[in-house]
Amino acid sequence: MEYNRKDSYPEVLDKSAGFYNPKNVENLSNELQLGSENTPSHFMELKGEVPQSELAPELRQQQANKWSMKSVAEGIAYFKAGKFTEAFQCLNKALSIDPNNVEGLTARGALYANNGNFAKAIGDFETALKINPGHVNARKYLGETLVARGRSLEEESKYDDAIKSYEACLRIVPFHEEATNSIKYLKDKMVELEENTDLTSSLPPLNITSKVNDVKTTLKQLLAEEKEREGKKKKEKKKRKRHSSSSSSSSSSDDVSSDSSISSSSSDSSQDSGRKKKKKKKKKRRRRKIRRRI
Repeated sequence: MEYNRKDSYPEVLDKSAGFYNPKNVENLSNELQLGSENTPSHFMELKGEVPQSELAPELRQQQANKWSMKSVAEGIAYFKAGKFTEAFQCLNKALSIDPNNVEGLTARGALYANNGNFAKAIGDFETALKINPGHVNARKYLGETLVARGRSLEEESKYDDAIKSYEACLRIVPFHEEATNSIKYLKDKMVELEENTDLTSSLPPLNITSKVNDVKTTLKQLLAEEKEREGKKKKEKKKRKRHSSSSSSSSSSDDVSSDSSISSSSSDSSQDSGRKKKKKKKKKRRRRKIRRRI
């Protein structure tokens, strides 16, 4: 059988007559006196146990870890630069390549916690600790995130949930000072609130409806009185206007009469003075006539 050098290996096998012979391996073993029953004898190096690190799944995991760590390093660099969107993209890519990358889970959990998403941050830290219980940063960040969530719940007056969050922190970090002090403070505060509620429980029932009605009636009375006052003020203003108009008319008539009297008196005085002058002239004429006669 002739083979072309350009033929590929599958093409060469396809052209081989022995490739389709089911007893080809058996015949070859008999010719070489190897025996077909002891098949590992064909590969003497496979007789021993193969290390776990050299198996295909482990090799694939190592390869994926190297690829994902590159994206983790880029994500951490973006995180430090304050570029949170790019950081999330890199870390999500890293974890899609290798979901068990502890460094990627820890970095993404820190990014979630920094943005206030405590639930997702705690989930990433817990997953990282399941894969590697001895990871220092994952344990540390989980404790701090639980304390931060406790503070947030405390501000919302959810004291029971806050105490649970602080207690979860103490299970991860047993001697966390802030978590210990916060639990003691909240428990004392809750006892104090219960005592205050017990004191107020002995108060008589509130009579709010009657007081509301009293307030309404008093408001109505005040409004009515205010309307009466405004009406009186309007009436007084009208009276003042009428009085002022009558007084002004009388004063004007008085002024007219006084002017007329003055004019009449002035005319009388002028007439008297004219009469006196005439009398004087007559006297002078008489005197002249008497002198002429003499």
